[in-house]
Amino acid sequence: MAAEQQPAASWGADTDGRLNQPSEHLTHHAMWQTDASGNVTGLVGPGGGVGNALDLGAWKNNIRQSQIRRYRNLLALNDAAAWDDRAGAGMTVNVDTTVLFDGQPTLRLDIPASSSGTYRVGTTAASIAMPYLWDGKGLTIAAMTNNAAAVAAPASVFLGDASFTNFNAHGGLINPANVPQANWVANEWMVGRAEVVNPTGSPTFPGVKRLRVNFNVTSNASTTSVWIGFLGIVAPKRTTVVVSIDDGYRTGYDFVAPLSRYYNIPVSFGIDRFYIQQGNSSYFTESQIRELHSDPSDLFEFVTHGFNNTNLTAAGSASAYAQQQVETRAYLRTLGILGDGPKHHPWVQSVYDNAGIAALKSAGFLSARVGGATPKSTWDSHYPSGQDKLAFIQLAAISPTSGLSVADLQTAVNAAVTEGYGITHVNMHQAGAVDAVNPMTWSFDKWIDAFGWLAAQRDAGTIDVQCWGRAYANSVGARYTK
Repeated sequence: MAAEQQPAASWGADTDGRLNQPSEHLTHHAMWQTDASGNVTGLVGPGGGVGNALDLGAWKNNIRQSQIRRYRNLLALNDAAAWDDRAGAGMTVNVDTTVLFDGQPTLRLDIPASSSGTYRVGTTAASIAMPYLWDGKGLTIAAMTNNAAAVAAPASVFLGDASFTNFNAHGGLINPANVPQANWVANEWMVGRAEVVNPTGSPTFPGVKRLRVNFNVTSNASTTSVWIGFLGIVAPKRTTVVVSIDDGYRTGYDFVAPLSRYYNIPVSFGIDRFYIQQGNSSYFTESQIRELHSDPSDLFEFVTHGFNNTNLTAAGSASAYAQQQVETRAYLRTLGILGDGPKHHPWVQSVYDNAGIAALKSAGFLSARVGGATPKSTWDSHYPSGQDKLAFIQLAAISPTSGLSVADLQTAVNAAVTEGYGITHVNMHQAGAVDAVNPMTWSFDKWIDAFGWLAAQRDAGTIDVQCWGRAYANSVGARYTK
């Protein structure tokens, strides 16, 4: 399976010379300069001059210097001495300059074989300043281990006063509520979110805090290493809603497209090539796909959604499943869809695993989505690193079907807005006169009301609504190509 070459990252500029969102219409505007590995190294102006002073890889006061990477470390990971509160027999703590996360050195904890109990790193004093009026949200950790059997979960993070009389325990970093399926495996980074806070005493979120990070270790015959690649706070952002519509039903052309134009709502249609190639009258035709792809409204995107509704389990292996997606992507290319859309994939029937993620990534896919899950959105803060596997487990706030109302959709999207840190999908399927379970069908009137409500929320500035490929490109700071 050959991975497709990805376009170079680039941004447009408005009439005042300010960088705006990525655009495919770049002829005389500034562009990012990249090295041989695709890492951004500077800004190339219209005349070819490189703005080397723009160092996107640098940190200043533990704040990432980038328009895309809007977050800050709580404590420098390139200074092991700063982590002076340590507990656990035989543990050593060092900066690892060979194992990088987001291009930066990591903090490495080495734990001897046959060890068990709670191992800890942190600070001995209250020395870490929290963001102004911090509300306790956005705490994120990127961790990796070479021995998942010994360390069953990334961490618990504690922030409190100097004596830890009053402190908050931030948890829920890796559990079914965070990731729909366990993905903490050896030698892979997991970017976790702290959506659960348990207070002791009378702690506050703002102010200057003392830090502790605990790892619970189970006795194991092997030496265990744990790396911390990021521990900090992500700046809140406006939630981006992606309306992703699976399977390629004909109502997408007959009903959804006019509705989309009326409310100016972009949509991403997931195409299963089997049904198109069979000429099934319930699905898009090839000419209809070409027509919408070229529609002057620029509202319609097509993404890769499998072959004959075959999920990962039914395909027999991750490689076989990925090959089906590669072939569907190639089929969309033959229809003239040469941009980013086919590089994104809705997991068929929301069945996925780690091997499947690795296979899709190896084949050049950029992201993938599962169905409705809790929480309602995927934090996209570390997508630019290329090491956040949650890019391949994007969540849908809701998958409308029989028994769900427009009010349910509103509640789900509002919950994603409350989380305030990333992308959420509204994962739709078929439209019809009445609701149905199979295929997942919502009535025409519900579709109309839902699109109208999304448009109103967008116009009020509460959410952004973008097609899948553009939302992803905006998250990573890459050029979006239609």
